Amino acid sequence: MAEEANSGVQDAAAFCGDCGAQSNGASFCQHCGKRLKRPAVSVGTRPVPGAEAVASPQVARGASQNGHPTPAAPVGELPTMPVTTYEAYPTPPGGTRAQPSAANDIRLPGPPELSAPPTVYMAPKNRSNRGWLIAGVVIGVIAIAGAAIAIVLALSKKTQEPTYSQQVTQIVRPLLADNQKLAVAVQGLTPISSSGTTRFILTITQSQLQTSQQQLTNLQTGAANSSLSAQVNAALSAEGQWLQNASAVLATPSSPLVSQLSGLGLDAQTKLRALGASIPAAIGSTFPSSTQIVTYVSAVNANAQANAADTQFSNQVMALLNQSTPVFQQINSFYEQLQSAANGDGATITLAQAEQQIEGIVASRTSLAAAAQALNAATPATQAVEPLLVTAFNDSLRDDNDLASCLNEANDGSEAFIFQSCLSSTTGDSSTATTDKQAFLAAYNQLRSSIGQPSVNPQF
Repeated sequence: MAEEANSGVQDAAAFCGDCGAQSNGASFCQHCGKRLKRPAVSVGTRPVPGAEAVASPQVARGASQNGHPTPAAPVGELPTMPVTTYEAYPTPPGGTRAQPSAANDIRLPGPPELSAPPTVYMAPKNRSNRGWLIAGVVIGVIAIAGAAIAIVLALSKKTQEPTYSQQVTQIVRPLLADNQKLAVAVQGLTPISSSGTTRFILTITQSQLQTSQQQLTNLQTGAANSSLSAQVNAALSAEGQWLQNASAVLATPSSPLVSQLSGLGLDAQTKLRALGASIPAAIGSTFPSSTQIVTYVSAVNANAQANAADTQFSNQVMALLNQSTPVFQQINSFYEQLQSAANGDGATITLAQAEQQIEGIVASRTSLAAAAQALNAATPATQAVEPLLVTAFNDSLRDDNDLASCLNEANDGSEAFIFQSCLSSTTGDSSTATTDKQAFLAAYNQLRSSIGQPSVNPQF
């Protein structure tokens, strides 16, 4: 019985106090290598029948308690001492100490001061295996996470690299935007507007085209993209020719290049839209209207021609008026001679001179009226002026003939009598001529203003 109790206590203490591993009777821990310190455990004995009892000197002499000797135990009996055994509980290092169970207390004879048992720790048998398992799981998770991150980075890198068509789209997108702006500007061209804004936007578009072409040159093109590269370059080259042609035509509307504009525009527009299979932005892109530019240029040329015609007409009219001014002065002087004769004061010119003057005046008026009627009124503006001039000359000629009639009313070749009644009858035609001249001058000065010439008010 003593051997069984003794063996149970020592086995319960055979664990490492540092790592908690089972010692298996060794002096050093097989797990961490620490030297094992066995806890001191009191082991009591029980009386064995027939055995000779030997008292220890301490017992024989008796122990002193409170200053009085204690009687020695009788010979033949061993002193009794309480011995307590405890079941060892597993407690890993840094954990909670296992509490002993009072149910397993065994009281053996012995001194009272030896009754307190030592604290015993026991490590779980599977602690070492569990640590390796946890480490393996952690390493596996890290490996899986690393592989996932590598895959994500690879896919992300692949996704971030744009395709050739995407790069081309980014390059031509600004050009397509400038084409849109240029199309709006071209649509707003009118014969009476200036082409300055359109030409400015056209210059910007040409600059952007050159930038796009340079960027495409620097772009790496593989064999798989050679066809698309050729299509893009052809489309931009076609647009470049159109832009150059349009710029020249707008700068000089009379340029013969206007006849090539529509064909170049159709070619560029067709090639740009053909890129839509690879560059979706090119499908709905807007290209400037060649027809609108041709219409504008034609109107500008027509206006220029009309302006030239108006200018020529105005200058011809002014020449006739200048020729008519002396005749106007002569007819007024002639009237004064007739009026003096009618008043009885007599004339300062002879009858022959008077006849010669009126014949010359009538001839000049007739010639001027014929010249006015022969003017080339090629534009609506000139066509509104020319008949008024003819009317004014004809009215003046009628008034001239009225005065000639007054001279010849009582003329016998050597002497002529002028009657006031005759002169008074000419007042109506004279007033009509004056009114028609004013109407002509109003229309004529309006024409002159439209071509940048100053107003005039000649006497004719």
